[in-house]
Amino acid sequence: LTLIALLISLSVDILLATVPRISNYSKATYNGGAQNYAIAQTSSGCIYFGNHTGLLEFDGADWNQYYVTNGTNVRSLCWVADNQRLYAGAFDEFGYFTAGEDGLMRFTSLKNAFEESSRESMMFEFIDIDHLGDYIFFRTDWNIFRYNQATGEGKVFAIDDDRINSSAVIYDTFFFSTAASGPMIMSSDMLIPILGRGADLLTNKHISEFVGWHSGSIIFLTTKGGL
Repeated sequence: LTLIALLISLSVDILLATVPRISNYSKATYNGGAQNYAIAQTSSGCIYFGNHTGLLEFDGADWNQYYVTNGTNVRSLCWVADNQRLYAGAFDEFGYFTAGEDGLMRFTSLKNAFEESSRESMMFEFIDIDHLGDYIFFRTDWNIFRYNQATGEGKVFAIDDDRINSSAVIYDTFFFSTAASGPMIMSSDMLIPILGRGADLLTNKHISEFVGWHSGSIIFLTTKGGL
């Protein structure tokens, strides 16, 4: 039995030595740009990458590439299993990809869901997407575009003279952080600063990420002020 166990152990070691645990794919292989900004995985296991030249699809064997309407880089992705939509944000464009009967992905723009007066605020890169219930939140550096999947209605929240650094959905609440006002939440159509003991420690801090922690608490990651 000891000899058998030794042989099995040696066989496993040899297998691991010959089959790498990590596979690397160059831009020559996936035929796209060198920069990948976002990643999402669907219910079927396909992996999508927001790439400098468009949307990359990898099913474990083959690579495919798709494009948004204006052909710009895809900066953000969010997979919503309920309606099988892959939401994507680019420069001056945002919407969602869905698979057709032929298995190919097709893009639907959501720009028309928002008022004409908000067109100027779309001339930025949509760098983050968050999902909460019926709502999809598309974020640029200066605006939040909230899209209602159920009604097809869109609403823009402009953050005047205050850059948005980050956003996240935690504990069924949409959080975001601005350079001057610090962390805030969106409740209905209201933007509410987070107040209370210790909140002043986050003033004028660049919050790069929110992380939900145990017991309903939140960790704030800052670029230069620690956690």
